[in-house]
Amino acid sequence: MELKAQLEDVLTGIENSDDLNKSIETCLKRAFQITDENYEKMYPKESKQCGSTAVFCLFVGNKLYIANLGDARAILSRSGVALDLSVDHKAKRADEQHRIKSQGGYIVYGRVLGRLAISRAFGDFDCKNIEMNVTGEDGDNPTEEKVLRNFIMSEPEIRVVDLFPKTDDFIILASDGLYDRFSSQHCVKFV
Repeated sequence: MELKAQLEDVLTGIENSDDLNKSIETCLKRAFQITDENYEKMYPKESKQCGSTAVFCLFVGNKLYIANLGDARAILSRSGVALDLSVDHKAKRADEQHRIKSQGGYIVYGRVLGRLAISRAFGDFDCKNIEMNVTGEDGDNPTEEKVLRNFIMSEPEIRVVDLFPKTDDFIILASDGLYDRFSSQHCVKFV
C-alpha cells in the first residue's frame, strides 16, 4: 500500500514526472524507507534485533522494476534460462563491504558487526543510526563530532529490465531459504 501512495502522491508521484523511470525508482526507495520507519514505530523493541529482507517487482508496460533488500531474489526465466534480476546483499559482497568499512564498521566471519550475514534489511535497528565519534582537522586544531552510521540500510537496489513476451516465461520471487539449497537455474528447471 505504501508504494501505491508514493506513486499517486500529487507532488512527488509519477503523474507530473518528466522522467518516469527516475520517478518510479524514487517512489520505490521512499516506500521502502517508510516501511522501515513504520516497522520501528510499530515494534520498537522487536525491530532492534529482528528484520526482514524483501524483493519486489512492478510491471509498467514492457518494463519490469525490481527492488531488492537483503538476500531475497527475483529470477526471470527467459526461454528456460535463469536470469537473476537482483543481486543478494550479503556481507561478503565487495561493494557492500566497502560501504560498511568506509563508515567505520566491520565484517567478522562474513557478518556485519559480527551479527548479520546480510547488509541491507528492514529492521535490525541495532545496526542502524549508530552514533560514532569522528575526528577531523580544522586548520591546526583537531575536532571531534558525533555522526550517525547505518551499517545495515533499508535502501533497495533497483534494476529495470525490458520484458519480451515471446521469450519470457515466468518470474520467481523467493527468499534465501530456496536459494541456499538450489541454484537459480535449478529453480527455473523445476518450475
